[in-house]
This record gives sequence, structure tokens and C-alpha cells, in this order.
Amino acid sequence: MNKEELKKRLQQAWQQAGLAWKRLQPAGLHLATWLKRRWWIPSILVALACGALVYALSVRDGILRERLAAVLASQREKGLDIHIGESGFAGLSTVRFRDISVVPRNRDTLLTLEECYVSIRIIPLLFGNLRLDELSVRDGLLHLVRRDSVTNIDFFLKRKPAADTADTDIGGTESLAAGTTSASTDIGALAHRLLTRALYRIPDNMEVRNFLLQIDDDSLKAEILAKEVRMVNEKLESTFVLNRGEATWHLSGRVEPSDRQLNLRFYADDRKFEMPYLYDKYQLKLSFDDITTSMEEVRYENGELAIKGSWGVNGLLINHPKIATGDVYVESASVDALMRFGTNWVSLDSTSTASLKDIHFHPYLKYTLRPQKIYELGIHSEDMEAQAFFDSFPRGLFETLEGMKVKGQLSYHLDFKLNDSIPDSLTFHSALVPHDFEITKFGRVDFRKINGPFVQTPYAGGKALTSFTLGPSNPDFTPLDQISDYLKDAVNTAEDGNFFGHQGFNEDAFRSSIALNYKTREFERGGSTISMQLVKNVFLDRQKTVARKLEELMIVWLIEHEHLVSKERMYEVYLNVIEWGPEIYVIGPSSELYFSKTPAELSLAESIYLASIVPSPARFSWHWNGDGTIRSSRHWYYKLIRDIMLRRNWITDAEAGNYFYGLRLNGPAEVWVAGNSTEGAEEPDTLDFILPPEDWLYNDSF
Repeated sequence: MNKEELKKRLQQAWQQAGLAWKRLQPAGLHLATWLKRRWWIPSILVALACGALVYALSVRDGILRERLAAVLASQREKGLDIHIGESGFAGLSTVRFRDISVVPRNRDTLLTLEECYVSIRIIPLLFGNLRLDELSVRDGLLHLVRRDSVTNIDFFLKRKPAADTADTDIGGTESLAAGTTSASTDIGALAHRLLTRALYRIPDNMEVRNFLLQIDDDSLKAEILAKEVRMVNEKLESTFVLNRGEATWHLSGRVEPSDRQLNLRFYADDRKFEMPYLYDKYQLKLSFDDITTSMEEVRYENGELAIKGSWGVNGLLINHPKIATGDVYVESASVDALMRFGTNWVSLDSTSTASLKDIHFHPYLKYTLRPQKIYELGIHSEDMEAQAFFDSFPRGLFETLEGMKVKGQLSYHLDFKLNDSIPDSLTFHSALVPHDFEITKFGRVDFRKINGPFVQTPYAGGKALTSFTLGPSNPDFTPLDQISDYLKDAVNTAEDGNFFGHQGFNEDAFRSSIALNYKTREFERGGSTISMQLVKNVFLDRQKTVARKLEELMIVWLIEHEHLVSKERMYEVYLNVIEWGPEIYVIGPSSELYFSKTPAELSLAESIYLASIVPSPARFSWHWNGDGTIRSSRHWYYKLIRDIMLRRNWITDAEAGNYFYGLRLNGPAEVWVAGNSTEGAEEPDTLDFILPPEDWLYNDSF
């Protein structure tokens, strides 16, 4: 379009606008004339508005007193005594309260507040509803007390009787808090209602000064002073002081209740945020640079609530004896999440993305409450740079891998599903998938060291017990080809039926272990393969921490998938490195200790005995009577292992028929057992045989 055409179109548009105005002028004059002739109509409207305002002002005090009286009476019935010294309007819509106290029945005072100003909205008040516009609080104390397991907030924690929850049910379904057992729980509607109420109670403007939270527990005392909290035009700024100056914290960001959005950051002044009393109570050291959270979108459709938001942490440091022996440091971690709440279920949607420094993956969580409890977990990642994967490990989590250099790509996939009613149908699949993966430089430990002679030093409680060489220079070391086939096959059957067929992990066996442990609600059975036991004995200490278990799994994967050590060498080292008795290592001295034989001379029954003590070698004496014969309570186990070996054609029918012949403790251990007989004593539960999963025992794919 050229300039002339543009000019022409603008002129036409201007002319059309002029014509339209001329047409509207008569209508405007007509309206003005109509209002002039009927001046009494707007006058009546103004009068009615003024009358309504006067009426509202005249009845507002009565409505306020009535509503307060109802609330106070209701709380007294629940065991909560609320006292308000003064109350009344201090302006058109501002209510002032003074000298407030909240005291649970037969408990310490929970709350005291010197002064509180609340600006309410007049129109909702006329209908009996209190809605906050502005809030100002000054000089308050929230005192949380716990003495001898009794707290002054336990009235909040008590479940309401079913009859008392009728008004909180939605569509005839139960309230989660009530804990009733109706056929349906509308979690989506309940979550939407709670979220709406929480946002509904956030005032547009707020100011809090000198509000003290005091915690007085049997094992914990702390004070957190809200020195100042201000929210103006949806912008939040706050300052909190811990223990009278020990630390200063801040919570800042934006809160937009009407739009159902928020964006907050929590951090400390010039230092990491930390809560030292967590260590005193839970032996947990926890600190971080900052935590951020946001709620970006809330949707409620067809009974399903969806909340889109994010959480993130920087500079996280964790130290707990169950997690690791030292500090675990996470440089950065975050999750962009979509949470969903529906009828009888809640989930973290698989479109969510979690990040740990430079690696990203998609987590999925779902808990179904009814008609059957179902737990689901999924983790999936696209191909990622292998070096970024290793560099993103939290520092202190995988100590032996620190400094490792690799190339290629990796992806990880986990699928888990457990139905509470049928645990044996458990779904479990975990795989770290390599793509052109290669180790170019080992970290602190070269895992190939076990291919040749090396010095082994077992530890217990952080202290070295002894040291010995695994190799020809040690006369006690026994090569694999000089060990009885009976022993090799018996240990293989009892500890890891498919050791030579898997790549370090036996998913079927692990699945069976999880199902059994879930059914019994106890740790009945582990899932460690021989590969995992070898790594734990050779490369790691005996600390039972989450970090050590994860490190064990990672090392096993590297050794098996990169073929750093042959299966035969792994098994040879395993039989020579595990403990066979109280601080008795290497198979040579062990067979001598019990039977005065070399490993090559061991019989079938003797081999099964040695396999049976691997889970608990320090308590070997409980397997024997004082006269050196095996306890009758152990016979079933010997027969079980024998039958499996027979079915796998590892022994003949003749060997199976005479397997128990001549079994007797006749080495140096015989004297010790005779002098320390436990015959007739009750056997401790911890010495019961820990059988591997049926998949290991009956797997014939060797």
C-alpha cells in the first residue's frame, strides 16, 4: 500500500467516524432530556445508596459482635478459650482488636496478641461473611509447647468424628482429615477447597511487627522473631531473626491471591540458611543458600485440580549418619512440576522436569487411595552427556568416582508400581543405558585393580581390622580352579543363582525381595548380588548409609557394563575376600578352621554349611551342637540347597543321596564350640537363614 492509498483510507475512516457521531448526538440529547424530565429517578437511586450505607454503618457493630460471639462459642466447644479485650470499628471498614489470648483447655497459652487491625469488606459483611482487605498485627507471641509428649496444639491434630465432618464433605464424600472409610475420597475437590480458603484469607495488604514464635520442646528450644512482614500491592518483604540475633532470614517475592499466583524466595543474610537445632533433635545438619518456589497456574475442571509450579534450592548441604558419613553438597536442584489431584488419587505429572545441576529428567509419582492402594513411581531421561551426568553427582555422595572422566551419552529409566492388595504383581524395572560410553580416566579408585594382586583391608566402625594380600604371594589365597565345585555351586545357589548370567543386578530377585518385605512390613530379604557384595567388600567401607548403597550400585554398573573384570575373576576374589567367621577371611584358612581341609577337599554338606554362614559368619557357633554335629533346625536348608543343585545337574543323584554323610565340625572351631556351647539356648532371630528370593534359588538360566 502506497502513501496515497493510505491517505485516502484514513480520510474515509474519519468521515465514517464523523457520521457515526452525528447519528449518536440525537440519542445523547434524547437521554439527557429524559433524565432532565425524570430527575427524581437518579435522586432516588442516590438516596437509596446513602440509606444502604447508613444502615450498614448502623448495624455493622451488631453483626460484628454476633459473628465474634458465634466464633468464640464454637471454639470453646472445641476446647479453645479465646479472649478479646477490646473490639470495634476504628474507621469505615477497619476493625480493631486488643489484648487477644488463645488458650487450649488444660494447656499452656498458645497465642497472645497486643493489637490487631483488620480492614474488612462491608458488602460481604452484610451477608455474614468476614473478608480481609488489610491486616496489621503488632507485638504477638505464638508459643508452641511440648512436654512429655503433650502439646498445646494437639487440638489441631485430633481427628474429627464422622458426624462432625458432614459439613466439610464435598458431594457426599469424606474429608481426608476425618480419616473415615467411605467408598470415595474426592481429593481434587478437597484440595481445591483448602487452596481456595488459604488464598481467600490472604489480605491484599499486610503489616506484621514484632511477632515472636517460641518453641519449647523437651529437646528443642528456639525463638523466631518476625521483626517485620510487609505486603503492599502484592509485593512481600519480610525479616525474621533467629534466637535473638543468631541469624537473620528473609522471605520475599510476590503473592497474588486473586490470580492464584505466587513467587517467593527464602534466604539468610550474608550466610547459608541453617537450623542448628535440627542436629540436636534429629542429628541432621541442613543448610542452603536459598530456596525458591512459585505457583504459576491453578485449574479446577471436572473435579480435578491441577497446580503448575516450581521449587528450587541452591547450595544445599546435608549431613546425617543415615545418609552419608560426611557432608553431601548439592550445587543446585529444581523441579518444574505439575501436580494433579483427582477422585481418590494425587500425582506428580510425567510432564514435570527435575534438574540436578546439569542433568534433567522427568519424574512421575502417583498415589491411588481407592478402591485399592497403588503406589507408582517413574523416572525417565533423554540422552544426556555422560560427563555432565557424573559431574552433577552431589559432592560427597560418590567419593570413589570423584574426578572420573568419561565420554558418550547415558539415559536412565525407572518404572515401579505396587498394588497394596497384590504385592506379588509388583512392577520394577531400572536401567542406566549407555550410548558409546567409555571411561577415559578413573577417579579416586581404579576398579580394575582387582584383576591383579592387591591388598585388602576390612574395616568395622571406621577402624581397620586386618590386612591381607589377594594374590599368589599370600599362601592362604586359593585360585578359583583349586576350590571345590561343591562350594562354588553352593555359594552361587544360596547368594546369587544367576551370577554368571546377569550384569550385576537381578531385577526379578529384587522385585521379589521388595514384595516380600512389603508384605511382612519387615526387612526379610535383601537384593544384593555377588557383584554388589564384592564391590561393598573391596571398594567401600561397611557404613550402612544411603550414599554407600548408591555408590555400590554405580560401581557395579561400571564394572559389569564396561567389562572391567571377568566374572571368573570376580567370583575368585569374592570367595577369598568375604568373611567366613569372626574376622576370618580368605577361603583357605576358613575351610581349615571348620573342617581341617583345603578348599579343594570340601564335601557337598561342608560346602552347603559354608554357604549358609555367609549372611552371618560371626555367629557360626549357633549352627552347631556342642558335640560338633549340625543342629536339626538347619537340616531343611541343607536339603533345599541340595535339591536345587540336583535340578541344575550340578550334582548327581548319588551325590544327592549321600550329601549329609560325614558332616561334622572337626577343625579348630570344634574346640571353641565345645567350650562355648549354645545348645538348648534360644536362637536369636537375626541368625535365622536369610534366604535369597525364589528367583535366585530356582533360576535355571545359569
